[in-house]
Amino acid sequence: MPRQPAGQAALVLYLAVQAAWAYTTWAVTLVPASAPGAASRWSC
Repeated sequence: MPRQPAGQAALVLYLAVQAAWAYTTWAVTLVPASAPGAASRWSC
């Protein structure tokens, strides 16, 4: 594997952090919204 320049490595790290942040935000936003429906469906 060829050695990457520091700038490219920093860009890859930055994109990975952005992807993780976006996924976390998406999960935190959608899971509570769908949880009440799932809970009521199971309690019936």
